[in-house]
Amino acid sequence: MKPLLEQPGLQRLLDQAALYGALLETARSALPDELAEQVIGVSLDGETLIVQVEQAVWATRLRYAAPQLLDTFARTFPHLKLTQCKVKISPLPRPQPVEKRTASLPPASAIEEMETLSRLIEDEALAKRLQRLADSARKARERKEQG
Repeated sequence: MKPLLEQPGLQRLLDQAALYGALLETARSALPDELAEQVIGVSLDGETLIVQVEQAVWATRLRYAAPQLLDTFARTFPHLKLTQCKVKISPLPRPQPVEKRTASLPPASAIEEMETLSRLIEDEALAKRLQRLADSARKARERKEQG
């Protein structure tokens, strides 16, 4: 693991992640709890502090807190010389609901056909698989009829 962490590209990535984490924590610490919970990202663009929220209602409230944020950042990171704060709305992707699928069972006649074919097929491995499929379908059909 140590040689992996010593790679310059990975170290730069880890440093950037730590920087963005510190920026996010600083922004959240400067805000009331209810508003701080809504901040999902913080970045820099020159002398501009960019704060991201998920919904427009929070962006409006955050704009009123911009002077407070700039003051906190000026005290915590004086070398940044930030002059303005922009608020961006960045909706997080919502997971798509998984559609529950139900397997349809073959009719009894199809199960009988599979069994008949399994006895007629010369390839022994294929015949066994087809018989196993017929057995599984028959058992599933019986469970459905019982339950």
